[in-house]
Amino acid sequence: MAALTVFTTTYNRAHTLHRVYDSLCLQAGADFEWLVIDAESRDGTRALVERWASEASFPIRFVSMPNRGKHGAINLAATLTQAPYLIILDSDDSCVPGALNVVLDAWRHLPSAREAEFGVITFLCQTEDGKLVGTRFPRDRFESTYHEAVITHRMRGDKWECYRTSVLREFPFPEVLGEAGLPENILLGRIGTRYKTLFLNQALRIYHNDGPDSSVVRTVNPRRNSFGRVLAQRDNLTVPRFLFWSRPQAFFVFGVKHARMCSLARVNLGDALDALPWRLSRLVALLTWPFGRLVAAVELTRNVNASGAAKLFHK
Repeated sequence: MAALTVFTTTYNRAHTLHRVYDSLCLQAGADFEWLVIDAESRDGTRALVERWASEASFPIRFVSMPNRGKHGAINLAATLTQAPYLIILDSDDSCVPGALNVVLDAWRHLPSAREAEFGVITFLCQTEDGKLVGTRFPRDRFESTYHEAVITHRMRGDKWECYRTSVLREFPFPEVLGEAGLPENILLGRIGTRYKTLFLNQALRIYHNDGPDSSVVRTVNPRRNSFGRVLAQRDNLTVPRFLFWSRPQAFFVFGVKHARMCSLARVNLGDALDALPWRLSRLVALLTWPFGRLVAAVELTRNVNASGAAKLFHK
């Protein structure tokens, strides 16, 4: 049994998946397996991964499933792996040489008496040219929770999380019918209600920005996956009360985002308030409701205009 499962979910990403594989080939000495869960790709992904599996020095497993979104694939990965730790490496990203040994060493160096306190160890990300993505943590070996890091310490930008597998099983993603992608911060926030996160200032994941396809005008329906984002903002408004008083202005932003996503998901004010468990969160949601509705209306108007431009472009 491997000590670590590197998990990748993919759909028609054969043209970028080599980044993951190539970087995993540079993880000398690390005890890991690569689990690829594919949403029935049609671009030869299966054949590509099976060829790599016959050549690689590390175990590779390929699993095909109907598209349940990345969050559904994460739930499945947590049930399939026997490794004590799981880390997600997206199908268009990579990691630095030796990254997985650093990840495993971080878990091994936790005092045995305290390991059960931690559900996640989080690392930094960098761009292809070595620039840091987002903010650094306040200090190395910083112990906190996701929401405390975001609200009190103003953590920003993509990070790279390694989960204890048993904790992933304890806190599965909610699977919402029709939602293809739930934000990962739902998972991180809920884990933080019971477990700490250890934050390490080491940039191990490499974020690749391929940019838009210049030959096509892209438009994205803002209503897409909006209910999943309602859940994320609802969780933001229901964090422990002491975090509200540490930085109240952050909750104004959460409230506006919550109202915006409720508007896009067609959730009315009464239902939105009923879903919030304490008075202060309901008050924030009520006061920020008009602002979020206005942001959503502007976004929908811009989307309609952009869609019209795209249609003219393709004539």
